Order: sequence, then C-alpha cells, then structure tokens
Amino acid sequence: MITCCHKHKCRLLEACWHCGELIPLFTSPFTVGNCPRCRQSLKLYTAASVSDDAELEISKNAHNDIVFLLTPQSWESESSSIIKRVGRWLSHMRQMKQCTAVEVAGRIGVTLTILQGIERGDFQGRGATLLCYFKYANYLSLALEDVFCGARNAPEHVPATTLPLCPTCRQNSNITRCGHNRSGSQRYQCHCCHRSFTPLPKAHQLKRILP
Repeated sequence: MITCCHKHKCRLLEACWHCGELIPLFTSPFTVGNCPRCRQSLKLYTAASVSDDAELEISKNAHNDIVFLLTPQSWESESSSIIKRVGRWLSHMRQMKQCTAVEVAGRIGVTLTILQGIERGDFQGRGATLLCYFKYANYLSLALEDVFCGARNAPEHVPATTLPLCPTCRQNSNITRCGHNRSGSQRYQCHCCHRSFTPLPKAHQLKRILP
C-alpha cells in the first residue's frame, strides 16, 4: 500500500540489510533504527531513490488516509451506521462514474462478493479488508477522508441510480450508460451480451413501436 516515502522520495526498507530478515511492524521492545532480529543499526543503509511521480502520489494519498483513520473522529461511536453510509456512497460514486460493479471488482483485484459487501456495509461477512477500501476509493480517485465526509453529509438514503435490466440477459450488474439517441433518451450497453438498448424511449418513439 505504501511503498515509498513521498517526503524524502526514497524506497521503504522491508528487510534488514545485515541479516536479510523481514522487519516486523510491531515488536517488543520497540526500537527505532535497529533491526529487531540482529540488533544492528539500520541508519547507515542508503535507501533507493524513487522518481516515479505516480507511485509517490499513491503513497502520499495512502499516508494521508492512514493519518485520517488514526485520528479520533466524532462519528466513531456510530461506526456501524457510518460503514453502511460509506458503502452506499461508494456505490453512488461508482454509478456516477458509469462503472459497473463487475468492472470495478476486476480492476481492483477483488471478487464481486467482496465489492457488494463493501457497498452494503457487510464487510466482515463478505471478506472485505481495509486494503479493499483503499483500492476501491483509489480507483474512483477519492481519498478515504473525502469518502467518509461525503457519506456523513449525504442523506440517510443516497438516491439510487439503479441501472435497468438488459432486455436480453436480464441482469444489471454489467450495464453502463453509452450516450443518447436522437430523441434524447438514455442509451445503455450490456457488457455481457454486448447489446445496446433504450429502456425508456420518448413518447413519439413509442408511437412508432406500438401498433
């Protein structure tokens, strides 16, 4: 999740350069600058520099999100309802960006079941982890702080932008908007059967369709 320091633009050290053992995140007693395995100093190690702006930006955003989550918040006492609001807000933002649940799940490397668990607030039952939330928010170009703030300020029930069922395969989990026809009606594309359709044609279109 965080692979480098965005401030010093260097790679983070994962293993001791003396003994080669991985450096655990939590140790007892905790000492800064020394390997908890061999007790050798890590201060003399020259970290590899990072010049990839995209990687630095991702690490910076992840760092800010972690700082936000570790900072006491007024809504922590109502965390169960907040997590449901967050799920609804992520679902709302996904549909606003015209992305299907199947598409997002594939792009961030989780199952559709996990993504649905996030959007329904059932993260424990569906196997979602904190990293899944990071990936989801990052895919939508959102910081977790923005997601939480948006979810808290949104109405109790975020207006749903339910996608129509495909008239051929009768599902809406893989539907995206694909422009409008000449009369101004919204067109949709099914990525399962590759059919495009208009669920709500204008009145004058119905006159041509109906006998």
